[in-house]
Amino acid sequence: MIQVKHSPNLLESGMELRDSERSFKKLWFTIPAAVLILALIGLITYYFLYFKGPEICWAQASIDTEASDSLSQMNWKWSKIPTSCMEKTVHQKLTITQNGTFLIYGKVKRNTKSHIPFAAQVKKGNDVLIQSQSEEDIIILLGIHDLNEGDEISLNLNDDDVKPIEKNSTQTFWGIFRIPSYDS
Repeated sequence: MIQVKHSPNLLESGMELRDSERSFKKLWFTIPAAVLILALIGLITYYFLYFKGPEICWAQASIDTEASDSLSQMNWKWSKIPTSCMEKTVHQKLTITQNGTFLIYGKVKRNTKSHIPFAAQVKKGNDVLIQSQSEEDIIILLGIHDLNEGDEISLNLNDDDVKPIEKNSTQTFWGIFRIPSYDS
């Protein structure tokens, strides 16, 4: 009896060769793709760490009910300071420390209905930036203004007696936000 050695079929050999070629091509595709993804992750991380957007400059205040029980004058409790573009003063004002365009907003609510006109102003020194009056119980203030370093702004009412003013921080507040400038 003649023994026949098992010899691989040529089709099977060809298939094995093609499978190894495919593995090699997959390897050549996978390695550069992984390197590209890692490089992209590195660039994104570098961008977010070193090319930050402009600083957010924002301050908001509500009536400080703990400062005085009688509330014979407006005392503000600032919740968004410190920031590098403004600082509060001892006279319940904000001093601008960087030039820019600012959004100034506010809401003042009386806790009693009255037909006596009720007015509020945002002032820069002696100049009135925003003024609003109403016979209703709510005044909304909103405006955009260019302010310079050293400008002092404040919120004033037409009456020094602030007892009828709502002391809830969601009902009586004012604030300022610097609008980012993307100039280079």
